Amino acid sequence: MKSIILISALIGCCFAAAPLTGKCPTPGEGKTDFEVSRYLGRWYEIKRSDTPSEKGVKCSTANYSLLSDGKINITNTGINSEGDDVVAHLTASIVNPDQPNFLNVEIFPGGP
Repeated sequence: MKSIILISALIGCCFAAAPLTGKCPTPGEGKTDFEVSRYLGRWYEIKRSDTPSEKGVKCSTANYSLLSDGKINITNTGINSEGDDVVAHLTASIVNPDQPNFLNVEIFPGGP
């Protein structure tokens, strides 16, 4: 349970670490030929921005799989500085079918 809380806080801090200059940035066009099926599978972290909440976490992976309702299940894993596995379960969904390259990620079940 501690691991889930830790990784959830870690992800939240990642979003909080984004530099803002007083107003929200406007997202770019993104990948216009985005295909969910090519996004699915296991992804390995090769580089990241340094944030205090991720300190000591290594060997991070993210596994993306399609759920029956069309949402994307995300399972993030890593190893903390004590050598314990940390896991976070998230859900992503395409908000607008005309823009499948923009995903809404739920960090907490039922949350934004």
